Amino acid sequence: MTGKRLTGIRWLGGFLFAAAAAGCGQTTSKVLERADAASPPSSSLRVDLFFVRSTTSCAIGSPCGDTDTTRCFTLSDGNGAVRVAFAPDSLQFVPPGDARIASANQSQCFRLVLDDTEIAAASSLFKTLRTQVFQDTGGDVNLDIRTHEVTAIEAGFRRFYSGLFLPPSALFNATSAALSRETDLTFALTGHVDPDTGLTPNVDPCTGTNSLKLGGLGGSTYTWIGKVQDCIDGPLLLRTLLIQLWEGLHDLNGYVGAYDNFYPVCGGGTNPSRWFPWIDDCVTDPDWVDCDRPTCRDKAAFLEHILSAHWPRGTNYEGNHCNNRIRDWDETLVDSGGVCDQIGR
Repeated sequence: MTGKRLTGIRWLGGFLFAAAAAGCGQTTSKVLERADAASPPSSSLRVDLFFVRSTTSCAIGSPCGDTDTTRCFTLSDGNGAVRVAFAPDSLQFVPPGDARIASANQSQCFRLVLDDTEIAAASSLFKTLRTQVFQDTGGDVNLDIRTHEVTAIEAGFRRFYSGLFLPPSALFNATSAALSRETDLTFALTGHVDPDTGLTPNVDPCTGTNSLKLGGLGGSTYTWIGKVQDCIDGPLLLRTLLIQLWEGLHDLNGYVGAYDNFYPVCGGGTNPSRWFPWIDDCVTDPDWVDCDRPTCRDKAAFLEHILSAHWPRGTNYEGNHCNNRIRDWDETLVDSGGVCDQIGR
């Protein structure tokens, strides 16, 4: 179903069926299966997933004088040798052609390319994520994933720890037409190697997620993934999804947890669906096996526990402030004005 626009959804005896566009008309096929109650998902969340084929940017700033280059922003060659290092406090990212490049103490432009192999690998991981979320929520949440390819952008990244981050503002003009008021979650993937020079910028951490307070994309929360190989896997994708859901529950759905993260003693609490833990609450969540332990023994299992035990089932989740029937954020009228008037066109 990934990459196909659904033209109809039916719920039949505990199975989700989708009529997806086909070459010779409509076909109906089983897409997902659940084992418990035969009722449709409470939330069918639209996920807009953008594959950015080519991203060109330039780093400008002062050379890094630190002998420990892990404390610098670096661009390395294919063997991992640092070729250019910038002092983090001086670092800026600008699009090619920016006037500041000529006057900078040091500059290095790069073009990051996302290839077919990386797109195929990421698509497969998102397909698995969709199945996992559906099963972990007992069929309560269906991810309707829409994939889009962006041919090329010239982007001003932002410094993110000792690496970089693609802010949603750098992507908005290239994606606004594909976004919708019905968009609930957004993801963007870029490449991490310049095929012309062989240079690789430091992308550690290789993902970053924005709440609406930090700046969303098209009225929704946003995750950037800067590297496919040796970065994203199932647990990491679930982690970023849970961050977006946690932020969206609180910012757009009026969710108030029972304990506001001031949890009772381990084993305490009554109905787990009354609180939705943060992704790092593994040793404080009162109904998890690692509660009150010094470390979390299985972070991936805890992430699944958040969905399976704590997702507030029956929630008609709204992930876009342009569709929540409230005047908020940059709107001038209810769900109108600001970014709401710029998406889907």
